[in-house]
Amino acid sequence: MPQVIESLTRSVIITSTGASNRIEGNKLTSIKVESLYKNLRIKKFKTRDVQEIAGYIECLEVILVNYNDMPLR
Repeated sequence: MPQVIESLTRSVIITSTGASNRIEGNKLTSIKVESLYKNLRIKKFKTRDVQEIAGYIECLEVILVNYNDMPLR
């Protein structure tokens, strides 16, 4: 079961990241978003689109790891 949850979480992060950033004009495909997600250790990015995707993914991961400790008001 943990593997299924991990797989679903990864899928949601990739899909949400790509869709949300494309609304803002980002041109990266879902395949490129997934590739970036798998290689987030990169700290210097070639384009602003890649930088935006990396930041969005990192933000989602922080939320997913810490949501229990985040008060909603």
